[in-house]
Amino acid sequence: MKGIVTIGLLAALLGLTACAETGQYPVGGDQCGPSDPVQKLDAADCVVPGS
Repeated sequence: MKGIVTIGLLAALLGLTACAETGQYPVGGDQCGPSDPVQKLDAADCVVPGS
């Protein structure tokens, strides 16, 4: 059962990213650019709440 859920989630992820146009974010549809704040993110910026 766990494998089927994993395969389903991967298929959904691939489906969402495959529909994105170049230069746009797949979910929001916003334009990508060099001034995007996500360009400056690092793994250290991702903190689990409560830890």
